Amino acid sequence: MQFPVEVKIEPSKSGSTFGIAFTKADKVLLVVKGCRLKDGANGKFVSGPATKMDDGKWLNYLFMDKAFGEYVTKLATESMSLAGEKTKEITRDDFGDDCPW
Repeated sequence: MQFPVEVKIEPSKSGSTFGIAFTKADKVLLVVKGCRLKDGANGKFVSGPATKMDDGKWLNYLFMDKAFGEYVTKLATESMSLAGEKTKEITRDDFGDDCPW
């Protein structure tokens, strides 16, 4: 059975995490939240949501095959860099002498 879906990256408000949304015909089918971009020995990769267990080991909630992981990493790198530009923090220097605080 074919079930083509579109994959979208949804940055969080903080910009430090993102969700991976699976959509079909503009309907959201599934969203995996709490993903992060990490720098590894072989470059950037997507780290899915995980929980540290009582024994100190990490339990991962998301597993992706290599090709899909690379695709999501590419999408996330592009989306997160755009999200960072949109959420620039306003500082005192942005106002110069007209700063209200």
